[in-house]
Amino acid sequence: MGMQVNAIASDSSFSDIPYFNWKALRLADAIKDVKGDGSRVIAVFTEPECGYCRKYEKSLEKVDNVTIYRFLMPLEQKSMRRSIGVWCSGTTNAERLENLLVAMRDRSVSFAADACANPIAQNMRFGKQHEIYLTPTTIGADGRLVQGYLPLANLEKWLSGKGAFAP
Repeated sequence: MGMQVNAIASDSSFSDIPYFNWKALRLADAIKDVKGDGSRVIAVFTEPECGYCRKYEKSLEKVDNVTIYRFLMPLEQKSMRRSIGVWCSGTTNAERLENLLVAMRDRSVSFAADACANPIAQNMRFGKQHEIYLTPTTIGADGRLVQGYLPLANLEKWLSGKGAFAP
């Protein structure tokens, strides 16, 4: 499951070096959320059963002017079933986003949906191929990558192009 980080791979001294090829992401395999003008663009690998992912959602909900592509990447079987339920109980991006946010807020909510064609196994393969083994993992459109939970202040620093733990 997820974890909190005390150090990151892209601190301020490395912020101009791309770590990840954004174009490798299959954005159609994510749940898209546009807030404000959507000018800051990130991808987040997440899962509804991850405690730090649920905590991270509280930071993400307070960020404005951001486009978030949430890739469901469950690390355990229980989360796999829940992730598929989130995806398959909605037919539109808006429904899937609402289902995911509900699942993140309330672990007791279940989704009655038959399995459907979904990108979750592909997201897991993608994560493995790109050495993403931790949820949450956040990737900026500029290629910076940080693994683990970021409190709001650290997320805002990171979104502004600084290291998440820069002074």
